[in-house]
Amino acid sequence: MCSEDIVPKLIELKAKGEAGVLQNVIQMEPLTEERREELTSVGYTAYCYDEIIAIGRSSVKKYGTSSPGNVYCFSYTSGTTGDPKGAMITHANMMSTLAAAETMATFGAEVHLSYLPLPHVFEKIIYTGILYHGGRIGFY
Repeated sequence: MCSEDIVPKLIELKAKGEAGVLQNVIQMEPLTEERREELTSVGYTAYCYDEIIAIGRSSVKKYGTSSPGNVYCFSYTSGTTGDPKGAMITHANMMSTLAAAETMATFGAEVHLSYLPLPHVFEKIIYTGILYHGGRIGFY
């Protein structure tokens, strides 16, 4: 995905065989037919941002269901107290921890500056609470 001013460089790279495995180009601005032809003539599949949005809207998928015992995420430990490992965090684990955290802290529609790595369990709890209450997150 790129802006219109970057596309000529992508065309040049593809023509030289230096574009690696890049196959699709999504231009943020509307595509002219001429630009689409330039992109397809060197081997790209060309889209504009509005086309991608339309494709997504026409093929909306339903969310899957989950239960409290399903895995919510894996949290990888650093290994400070033993070998590093991935701990399975279930939906029940996350929601009960979030409920406990909400008894000690007030989550709202605030802005949170995320400074811990996302795999950190505490950051996942804060992240979930902020999003649940309509807040915003800035990543440091």
